[in-house]
Amino acid sequence: MNLMNANAQLIGFMLAIGVPCLTSLLGVLISNSRIGDTNNRMADLRAHMDSRFDAHGRLLTENCGASRK
Repeated sequence: MNLMNANAQLIGFMLAIGVPCLTSLLGVLISNSRIGDTNNRMADLRAHMDSRFDAHGRLLTENCGASRK
């Protein structure tokens, strides 16, 4: 009976440590994937904004250069 009590305590201890550890690990992995997704979205936005600013700069150069001639 003493061996069964020790096994029950060991199983309880392993569950008490293991479940929060696995939950934390899962949370870190999910958070990491979301951060990567956010970085990709920001890179896409930056590329889009760069192309918009370049187009606007070309438009200004064309219009201002034509009016000065």
